[in-house]
Amino acid sequence: MKITDELIDKIGDLARLRIKDSEKPRFSEHLAEILDYMEDLNNVKVHNVEPMFHGCVEKKDLRPDIVIPFDAAKIMKNAHKNKDNYFEVPNIINGDDQ
Repeated sequence: MKITDELIDKIGDLARLRIKDSEKPRFSEHLAEILDYMEDLNNVKVHNVEPMFHGCVEKKDLRPDIVIPFDAAKIMKNAHKNKDNYFEVPNIINGDDQ
């Protein structure tokens, strides 16, 4: 595959990058290296390899979930602010302190 300035422009647009004309030769070289590596991966023989979801085949034993009862009123005493048995925190999405 030939890497042209138009291809670099298209990839830059898709990635929301502003690529200067002076940077295009460097990007072209790097992209060519990536594509060469992908071609090498296409030549790897994997016909007898079982598919896997993760590179690590170990299975971790997880601790059991244990429900510990608690007194909500006692916990709410530690809250700076609370409302209807919930912690009340500042609104950070709109920036309001209400």
